[in-house]
Amino acid sequence: MINLVIDSTHFRQDRNLNREDLSRVKEYGKNGFIQLYIPYVVFMESKTATVIELQKSVKRSQSEIQSLSRKGLHQEEKESIDNIEDSLTNLYDRIYSSVDNLWQEFVTESKAKLLGVNSQHTETILEAYFYGNPPFAEIKNRKDIPDAFIYYEVLDLAKENTVYILTKDGNLSSFLGKNENVKVFSSFEDLFNDEELKRIPEKLQPERKVGLIGGQLLQVMPNIVKNVEDYLYDRNHLDIFSDRIPSDNEAATIIQFNEVQIEVISEKIDLIDWRFFIPMKVVSEVEIEYYMYVSDYLTTGLVNHTAEQINKHAFLVNQSVNIEFEVTAIVSNDDLDELAHLYIDEGGIEDVEILSQLIDDNFNPMD
Repeated sequence: MINLVIDSTHFRQDRNLNREDLSRVKEYGKNGFIQLYIPYVVFMESKTATVIELQKSVKRSQSEIQSLSRKGLHQEEKESIDNIEDSLTNLYDRIYSSVDNLWQEFVTESKAKLLGVNSQHTETILEAYFYGNPPFAEIKNRKDIPDAFIYYEVLDLAKENTVYILTKDGNLSSFLGKNENVKVFSSFEDLFNDEELKRIPEKLQPERKVGLIGGQLLQVMPNIVKNVEDYLYDRNHLDIFSDRIPSDNEAATIIQFNEVQIEVISEKIDLIDWRFFIPMKVVSEVEIEYYMYVSDYLTTGLVNHTAEQINKHAFLVNQSVNIEFEVTAIVSNDDLDELAHLYIDEGGIEDVEILSQLIDDNFNPMD
């Protein structure tokens, strides 16, 4: 059995704990191929990061709802607004318990072991903090304190067993990599390409998976594609980032999808923990919005756009562009008939490719 520790950075990238990589970890743990250990600091950091983000989202929604009465709604709608505000307040109060339930389900289903705070570690960490001992990069470097708890938990586990750790922290990786019983990985891709882990899928009834993918799934694939297509057409606020976007922070917001074309990447379909993961390539014309400083806008030759000067400092630009990215449709094996709980993972939007030319290279602001 492989002993595995995952740092909070990787957990925070999958707030719902249901994307392909963590689903694979859960399946391997459930079937006894992996023993996942979750240090207390990772457990709490990951949970509280999700709680804080959700609380901010609900607060923003409450502010938007409260502002409706000042934006032209008739007084007779006050009761409806009050009801929505009450629902959001109740939701806000339930956020922590809801996130905790999500995590407890993941721990139970993956058969993970939660590691409590070791009092002996606390004393050692305080000493390391003041003397700049590993894993602290320097004396009294507070940002290394969470990693220090992970560091000593892994060292304890590595006294008798080989431990795999998945972390992007260079400092933690460097110190733990010096232990011959610790194997360090920086990404899920590297982790699953390890020779030991590559052998696990062969032990999980691959012939059953092939049969289900080629049979039941194939029959309902048009419905799944249509669901994803409808989902994108309804999407009217999706942030994207690219160094080709001429905004100050290289960011824009998709406000409308047009002419969506979807291609299922059949060779990458997988069945993990009895849920189908169906990657799809999306090509679409979209309307995007972004802000530009006045000086930048006046000296940049944008194409296919409209713009409105919103104040003396900035323009709000609306531009039509073609983009390409991947999404993953996730559906449970027992939900293929109704697709009632189809989930769309938009993680691939992080690697969006802009296919259109946004700037006229021949533009001369002096003309």
